[in-house]
Amino acid sequence: MRIRSSSLKTGGALLLAACVLVMAGCQPGGFAPTVVPPTAVAPSATPWVVVVTATPTSVVPPTAGPSPTPAPTATSAPPPTLAPSPTLPPPEPYPPLVQILAPAEGTQYAQGQQVSVQFTASDQSGIDRVSLVVGGTSVAERSYQNRPTSIGQDTLAWTPGSTGQFRLSVVAYDPHGNDNAGTAPAVDIQVNPKTSTPTVVLNSPTGPVVWPAQQPLQFQTTIHDEVGVTLLELWQIKNGQPTRLEYDPNYHATQPWGYQWAVSHTWSDLGERSVFVKAQDQNGAWAQSAAVSVNVVSNNPPSVNTPSYDPNPVTQGQVFHVIVQATDGNGLKEFHLHVDDQVVTKSGVLDGSPQSHTWHGQWQVPANFAVGPHKVWVRVEDTVGQSTVTPEQDIVVQGGAPAPTQPPAAPDVKGTWRSSDGVFQIKVEDQHPSGRLIGKLHLLQDDKHGDMDAQQSNIVGHTVTIKATVDGHEYNFFLTVSDDGQQLSGNWSGGPDLGLLTPVTFVKS
Repeated sequence: MRIRSSSLKTGGALLLAACVLVMAGCQPGGFAPTVVPPTAVAPSATPWVVVVTATPTSVVPPTAGPSPTPAPTATSAPPPTLAPSPTLPPPEPYPPLVQILAPAEGTQYAQGQQVSVQFTASDQSGIDRVSLVVGGTSVAERSYQNRPTSIGQDTLAWTPGSTGQFRLSVVAYDPHGNDNAGTAPAVDIQVNPKTSTPTVVLNSPTGPVVWPAQQPLQFQTTIHDEVGVTLLELWQIKNGQPTRLEYDPNYHATQPWGYQWAVSHTWSDLGERSVFVKAQDQNGAWAQSAAVSVNVVSNNPPSVNTPSYDPNPVTQGQVFHVIVQATDGNGLKEFHLHVDDQVVTKSGVLDGSPQSHTWHGQWQVPANFAVGPHKVWVRVEDTVGQSTVTPEQDIVVQGGAPAPTQPPAAPDVKGTWRSSDGVFQIKVEDQHPSGRLIGKLHLLQDDKHGDMDAQQSNIVGHTVTIKATVDGHEYNFFLTVSDDGQQLSGNWSGGPDLGLLTPVTFVKS
């Protein structure tokens, strides 16, 4: 088919159609276009013509689509492939190089003291293990899994159990084993008999302890020793008598440092004692810790008898007297007189902490004190804070009748007084109007003396109280002046044995 156009616009459309046909001819079942180039013509006003011949090509039948892929058949997984075993490097002709850095030749040790051997080693194939050899026997060994080619510094340790000279050496093995081992030059050391003793530290308790009887008290101890501890003991010293309280005969520690021992003890006897720990090592050397003070006290409060009160009834302004006796295993500290829930007088602190004491208390009833019935009782306190209160009793305060506001004048006790047993001599150098006494107490048998405590030594009426300290021990006297003023009689307590009240009589010389 031929198409002819007389205009440029029509020719452009035909050219576009020809391009479409050419593209269509490239598809299956289309046409194969043939482009005929135009024949050269002389220029004219008539545009040139493009002739397109469409020749049908054979139709290619459609091909069948791809066959469906069958489902995969399950098969067992192949067995895992094992990693190949590491291949040892080929033997090299030189064994490891080993050198002992410490100890030096001739170093001396004590029996049981640990010997630390420092060494260095290197090998091209790597270091597999290192052994410390003493006298031909391996006593310590270390393996190196990463097989380093160089060990800058490491340590193997050994503790000698006997004395004498010992030869030390270090053997290094490469991965090829005994066939390629390197040995360091040997070092000789000397082990001498142990001469030091254990070090024993009492960690707990660390200070003075007040502890109730029948209750266990635990002691924590650390012991250091070079050769090992074989026996630990807990001791006390009471009244100069040492006694072993607890021990552990099966304590066989062989590690040379930092033994820990915990032990408990229960006391039934009261009083103060020093407690410490002793340790014995394998060589028979003994040592002990510093001592700690333990004061074992009773759980029982003071025992107090029924007080006597005089006079009853009592008149305003009159002196009211109370007499009460008490005992306590821990030692007595104070006596208090209560009237209607108020403390009207007290003994003050009883120095020497006697375990038995008779208190003669006095209270001057104020002139304006309420007239009528009142309740009175006594409270007794011991040295550990336990107290006992006596049952209440009734007294009657009367008014209106004149009564002295001061106790009767005290007799003059200035002078020298000597005990009938020849043990004490009291010299009263001054007697103040207030009743305060100043002087000295002389122990005749020991030829020792001390000053009287002016705050605690006084005379009230015919009652004399004297407190003095001689050679570090306190003495307390509770005395009564005879009517003729020539004799003092009563009791004393204290001294180095903290004795109970003991009768005594003084005669003025």
